[in-house]
Amino acid sequence: MKYNISIFVFLLLGTILIQCKKNNTLRIDSERESGSQISLRNFVRTSYQIDGKKEWILKAEESFIFPKEDRTIFYNLNFTQFENDKVSSKLTGKRGEVNNTTKILTLEGDIFLITPDQKSLKTESLTYSIDKEELTTDDEVLIYSSGTTIAGKGLRAKKALNEFTVIKPSAITRGGENPFKKE
Repeated sequence: MKYNISIFVFLLLGTILIQCKKNNTLRIDSERESGSQISLRNFVRTSYQIDGKKEWILKAEESFIFPKEDRTIFYNLNFTQFENDKVSSKLTGKRGEVNNTTKILTLEGDIFLITPDQKSLKTESLTYSIDKEELTTDDEVLIYSSGTTIAGKGLRAKKALNEFTVIKPSAITRGGENPFKKE
């Protein structure tokens, strides 16, 4: 009798397992960045200093992580840095890609940077070398500093915009203090 019950249970479980379909995780390949291993919506990451003060916040509408390639792509990113718990600089753009191997951040679309001393930069593309702390672009730029506006094409600059070269300047509107003063 026990033998018959064991056979019955075995056959019942076997039948159930055969009829069950393997449920795969749904992967949407029609995302903006297909091929990523991880995609996150409403991404927020906050970094704190050892003393507990906020160092920076990175927000993005979407982020796509490619661990094998050691890179991350962000859409509608908003990066804010803090000093003494106050906003010191801000960077926004439509798309950003961080390559952790090369230590390069590439930004595209409606880029706006404001530095701790309130200089600002507007452009459509920007490359930031994390190691060298340098900003570069070959696109049109608009820089505002202490009441002076400089427009042109192409830029090589330090991240705080305290040293910069506009490759092909097209206009300068002067007002306020000298934007080239030594600090």
